Amino acid sequence: MTDKLAQVRRNAEYLDAYYECNKLVSLHQIYISQGKMVEQLGLWADREDTSFEAVWGTYLGYEGIKRCFMMDYGDIRDPRNEKAYTGYMCMQSINSEFVIIADDMQTARGRYMATGANVMGQVARKESDKGTAYWVYANYGFDFIKVGGKWKIWHVKMTPVLNSPYDTTWSKTAPYEGFPLRETHEDIAPKMPVFNYSPKTKYTAGMSYPAPYKTFADVAPGYGPAL
Repeated sequence: MTDKLAQVRRNAEYLDAYYECNKLVSLHQIYISQGKMVEQLGLWADREDTSFEAVWGTYLGYEGIKRCFMMDYGDIRDPRNEKAYTGYMCMQSINSEFVIIADDMQTARGRYMATGANVMGQVARKESDKGTAYWVYANYGFDFIKVGGKWKIWHVKMTPVLNSPYDTTWSKTAPYEGFPLRETHEDIAPKMPVFNYSPKTKYTAGMSYPAPYKTFADVAPGYGPAL
């Protein structure tokens, strides 16, 4: 009976972790769509080894995360960002979740797909991007970690699949030319060229799915999102 009770408790802990990690991913995307970047920061682990590898570059540490969301995105309630959010829309559905919780219940890894539609606002790198609507498809790898008993986002890797203007057939998609919203403050520039679907490009399935593991020290090679 004692062994069965312990297993029931462990299963409950696993399911709770699974739910909490998926909730973080949902809130991550919801806050981006709402422009609520102050709340966004609360989802991330305040650690020096936290990271976000976006299409346009990689942000390192919690300070890098703050630069990403408070400077490069900007909170919608900050009057300085009024122009940036005029005409802006970012709606992406996160789906196909696949999450593995470590045996020690201290970290977790997840693989997700995202489909959506974006519209650039009035602050854009190129005049032609202002008000332009895009179809956006991407793969995401998330690492999660428990901090003070609460699950937090630890590492994120975004792998693009398609970024195509709404009025352009996907078979005529142009090469990726950088983050169109405005100048960014990443720590590491992206490796170019960044993949973007083209009928002349070999198809890539993106990220593989995370495998079961005991502790994050077992994850190889190195550490980072589910590659």
